[in-house]
This record gives sequence, C-alpha cells and structure tokens, in this order.
Amino acid sequence: MGAQPGEMAGKRAEMMKMAGDSAWQGSVSHSASPPRHPAVTFFERVITHMAVALRLNRQGTKDRPYYKIVAVDSRKRRDGRYIEQVGTYDPLKEGVNYTVDLEKADKWVGVGAQVSETVNSIIRKARTAASKAEA
Repeated sequence: MGAQPGEMAGKRAEMMKMAGDSAWQGSVSHSASPPRHPAVTFFERVITHMAVALRLNRQGTKDRPYYKIVAVDSRKRRDGRYIEQVGTYDPLKEGVNYTVDLEKADKWVGVGAQVSETVNSIIRKARTAASKAEA
C-alpha cells in the first residue's frame, strides 16, 4: 500500500524544514499588481499605459446621428467606454453644430492624444470662433 497524496506533501515539507531554514523558502510573494506611487494620479497612469485618441462616439438613433467628442483608448471599439467627454457634434443641426471644451482638448493633445480628421476640423472651427469672439 502506498501513501496518500496529502501525506507525501506533508512529509516532503517536513523534510525540507529539517534541512534548514535556507532550504525552506516556501513563502513567495504573489502580488496582483506592483505597488503604485501615491502621488501618481489616475490621469497620469492612463497616459503612460495606453494610446489615447480624440474621436467621435456615435449616439442617437437610426438615421438621427449625434456624436460625442471623446478621449478614448484607441484600442476600444467606436462606441465603447471612453475616458472623458470633450464636446459634442450634431451633423443634423444647421449653423454651429458643435460644442468643444478647448481646455480639455488641449490637455489631451498636449499629452500626445491622436486626433481624428473630423475632430481636428471641429477643434479648428472652435478655435477660430473663440478667437473671433475675443476680438
């Protein structure tokens, strides 16, 4: 008759302990994630770990599109979860059909976000409108 599997493990552990503390290194740290520096904010972690894009996020219903201008991880799907909303764009509206928070847009472009062609065009229009309003 052989020993049960649980008994073998227990005997093996006893033998390792008898061999001395240097041979018994049974405790290995398996932390889920490395410790973070407390001064690092969520925004800084996002920027260093993903490619961010400023692009349109489609809302609305069939044949009635409405878009949010968002900062998003470029690997996410078009209408997936986004990091921050920067503005809106309504292609069905006449006249000025967009709103853009230029401070937020500048923040994301300043940290290296890639801007889509359409969003870049909307931001350019918003800048010219803002400069005309100041003058």
